[in-house]
Amino acid sequence: MPMNTPLGSFFDVEGAFNYTFTSAVSEALASWKVQKFLRTWITANLTHRTVEVVAGTAKITIITLCDFPQGRALSPLLWSLVADRGKSTLTITVVVGC
Repeated sequence: MPMNTPLGSFFDVEGAFNYTFTSAVSEALASWKVQKFLRTWITANLTHRTVEVVAGTAKITIITLCDFPQGRALSPLLWSLVADRGKSTLTITVVVGC
């Protein structure tokens, strides 16, 4: 009698949200024919983000060139659109066992 074994998978791309440039998102949205007003709104929200670090009395504020806001519902979708455009060069490594 054959045994049914459940299979689980986990997809993790190191730096997926941290190192994706806003320009890549904009190009991916255009290639997916997303309406221009929505592309402009998404790109503006990603382009004009600031990151602030405070340590004691010192404060540093920078404008991001890449990086998605993590913990937001739209970030995985946007990254997936970017990754889909480069699917011919996306390398997946399978790790078996725990």
